[in-house]
Amino acid sequence: MSKFLLALFFLMCSFAVAQPQQIGLNAWGGGEVVVNGYEGATSSKIMYVQMHIRDTNAKNTSMDRWSLTYRVNGTITNGSKTFPPDRLKLRFNDLTHNGTNDANVTPTASSLMLNTGLLPLAYSNSFFVQNSTYNLNLLTKYYMQLTLSYDALVDSGVYLAQYSSGNAYNVSLTIEVRDKNGVLKGSEVVTFAMRIVPIYSNYGMIFDPAAQNISLEFNSANAYVNGVSKTFTQAFSTVSSTGYTVKVSALSNNLTGSSNTVLPVNAIKLTVRDNATQALKGAVNLSSTKQTVISNAAHTTRFFDTTYSTQPGDVRFYNKPFGQYSGTLVFEMAPL
Repeated sequence: MSKFLLALFFLMCSFAVAQPQQIGLNAWGGGEVVVNGYEGATSSKIMYVQMHIRDTNAKNTSMDRWSLTYRVNGTITNGSKTFPPDRLKLRFNDLTHNGTNDANVTPTASSLMLNTGLLPLAYSNSFFVQNSTYNLNLLTKYYMQLTLSYDALVDSGVYLAQYSSGNAYNVSLTIEVRDKNGVLKGSEVVTFAMRIVPIYSNYGMIFDPAAQNISLEFNSANAYVNGVSKTFTQAFSTVSSTGYTVKVSALSNNLTGSSNTVLPVNAIKLTVRDNATQALKGAVNLSSTKQTVISNAAHTTRFFDTTYSTQPGDVRFYNKPFGQYSGTLVFEMAPL
């Protein structure tokens, strides 16, 4: 009976040693991403990934070309709406470590070959690091620990309005580490929350009626030589709860005279300035192509001045029949 028990004891020891755990993986969330408007949001250190490397005397285990991946579990949902994963991105923040590898190389973002750019979430595996040459084998040392932290960034844009809700979205990711042969060495699930506070759009543009009819008069030789200009103070105002652009375009590339003669509309320059600061917001030669004259962040009511002008000595205005040449401009405001 004692011999049987002794044989069983040795069998159990052999079973334990045959399953070495060289890589241990932990991951945890660091709070909640809160989106308060169309500008999106950034949350620092929303997620941590920690690797524990131990000497197991596993001489045949190769960790010189290892990879660390992530993927979305299920969907990013708040119970009623599903958020598109590619609109949520991760970004490497920092790295802490305890110990080094056998070669005494200090682990850094560079030595580990970490991807430090923006990392869109996806349902398929994406890489924090792919085929790292930083060897994780510990044959002469006992222990090393790496802790990576990541920020979360939510894309800006008006699309956020349709996903705004009082309920938080649950973001669940699977983190995996594999050796150069693709063999799974560790896996962990990490979750964090994202809340998109209800967003209410508020933006608009109002033109002063006096600034809606532009008249540039060539009524003297001096006007042809020096050019002409017309400025409208507080020509229009804007208000917006989100970032926005104002673009201008002409309905035609030409101004048309009463006798069907034409003038090129791009001979006229439009300049837009902030009325309060006189900061230049945009200057374009008019065209039928939409051109941006203002690109702003959210603000309360703000006024803008417009100036329409021609170049001195522009020969395109010479020898044109007398009369009125007219066209139509369109100003378009749109949220970013």
